[in-house]
Amino acid sequence: MKSKIILFGALFVMLFSSCDKDKQQENDLVGKWLLNSVTVDGKEENVDFDCSEKSYVKFTKEGVMTWLLVVGNDCEKEFEQGNYSVDGERLVFSDPNSSNSISFIFSLKGKELKLVLDNYDGGGVQVFIYKKVY
Repeated sequence: MKSKIILFGALFVMLFSSCDKDKQQENDLVGKWLLNSVTVDGKEENVDFDCSEKSYVKFTKEGVMTWLLVVGNDCEKEFEQGNYSVDGERLVFSDPNSSNSISFIFSLKGKELKLVLDNYDGGGVQVFIYKKVY
């Protein structure tokens, strides 16, 4: 009986510490992050275009993710906005206007955010590195 109580207590602590960790990661995500580098299948892509606006991702405490990608010398913009959630090492972006979602593997180290897409839309492994602005 005592071992069942200890086991239940350990599971209870693990469950709530996992939830606390996800909540802390969500809090650490809040803010604006500028794109620093992109690699696709290990090959670094150019992200330093001479554009007035720079690529970024922004997270709010209300669970909204805004993503602006500025590409090419013509400064073409790709804009996405939707909801995000954190589940362990996964960050899930959901488009509220459709049933589409994107699941990133992510990690935070200080003011660096790493988002990894594995074979999204046939695009191989894409790694996005961001630096926190605020």
